[in-house]
Amino acid sequence: MIDKHPYIVAVVSGLLFGATAMLAAIAVSAAPKVAIASTSLTSADLSAFGGAIVGAIVGGVIAYFLQMSALRAQKSEREQKDRQERQALAHALVFKMLSMVNNFAHFKSHAEECQGRVIAASGHTENPATYLLPIINLPMPVQLEPAEMGMLLSLGDDRALNSVLETAPIHNSILPVWTEYAVLRSEINAMMPPLIDMATGIGEVAFQQGSPVAVKFFEANQMAQQLIERATRDFAEASDTLKALVMLLRNKLGLKVGIGDVPAESASDVTA
Repeated sequence: MIDKHPYIVAVVSGLLFGATAMLAAIAVSAAPKVAIASTSLTSADLSAFGGAIVGAIVGGVIAYFLQMSALRAQKSEREQKDRQERQALAHALVFKMLSMVNNFAHFKSHAEECQGRVIAASGHTENPATYLLPIINLPMPVQLEPAEMGMLLSLGDDRALNSVLETAPIHNSILPVWTEYAVLRSEINAMMPPLIDMATGIGEVAFQQGSPVAVKFFEANQMAQQLIERATRDFAEASDTLKALVMLLRNKLGLKVGIGDVPAESASDVTA
């Protein structure tokens, strides 16, 4: 009630204070007359009564402004505390998004480095399982907290909310794929004859159709191709999401966060 209708509370408080003061003044001024059983009102009685009314009004006004001042101070304190809490959640969310973008950038640069090496050596990028090296030290999954998502939801930008909600599952789902690819490629290395350099993709190898190593090599090739494509696409989409998020938090919460560390490449810069 106090939070929703502070002005009504202040007015009621002032009226109650004034009414109480008025009744007390009337009772005090009327007491001597009751004692002497007199029913006539003299000028002194009228002055006392008028003074009681004026005093009650002044007291009520003072009580009103004092109550309003206290309510404004409490409201300001609550708003400041709420703003600080939301800014803390916003900083945490930006940090997590920045971590995911940096991880995607690492995947992308790793794939490009492997492709660049094989292009320089052989001039082609066929059979990516022969040159896309596994990533040994993978990052940890990123978990978005309900409080962070609740803060973002309260800002009223559904597009930014959905983009952020999609980024974490995409990031976390690609990590086990890299792990599985490393295991599969290790098995292929153990099964293949030493006729091909698995770092540069240079060499020749022949598989018997339907053999276990042929099946694994096909699976590894498909997985490597998807990892290369995902590395470029995921990085571009996550970068755009982070930029939009930072702009939203800056406009809505006054968050002082720069995006200078975010790579400038966006989805529009990526060619199919």
